[in-house]
Amino acid sequence: MKIIMLLLVVALAGCGAKSNEEIAKDLVAQKLKDSLPDFNSYKPVSFGNLGTASLLYEESAAYLAGMKILKPVKDSIVILETLVKTNSSEAYTQRLQQLNDSATALTTANRSVRQAYTPEKLFKINHTYTMQDKAGPEVKSVAAFFMDKDLKKVVKVVKIN
Repeated sequence: MKIIMLLLVVALAGCGAKSNEEIAKDLVAQKLKDSLPDFNSYKPVSFGNLGTASLLYEESAAYLAGMKILKPVKDSIVILETLVKTNSSEAYTQRLQQLNDSATALTTANRSVRQAYTPEKLFKINHTYTMQDKAGPEVKSVAAFFMDKDLKKVVKVVKIN
């Protein structure tokens, strides 16, 4: 009876929740499964320790959204400047002024958001793996995988070599 109870305790202790490091490794494997051209030739070599990192403002969703809005405005300014040089119509000049004002306002808003930005906390894990190249030998790759603070998804991958 004592042996059965001991086995039951050992079995229950082994069924605990996954550690953050195990979750991170699963996220890395899933990301590679989704992104590699031939996941079947993927062979993990090693994982680094799970650490923390911060997301730069230039990589944040707020910055990217602002740039997505600002790019077409700047493109339109370039086109209108050309039109104003060839045909100095009052309508073109007014529209150019409106776009310049919009670009200035968007840039100012972006600066304000940047000053108030608190770097986002991320988890980071390095991973070394090999891939069998269809035409030749195995290729060894090392990449840093950055995951959100809740360990729900990989937000960024940086190739190290």
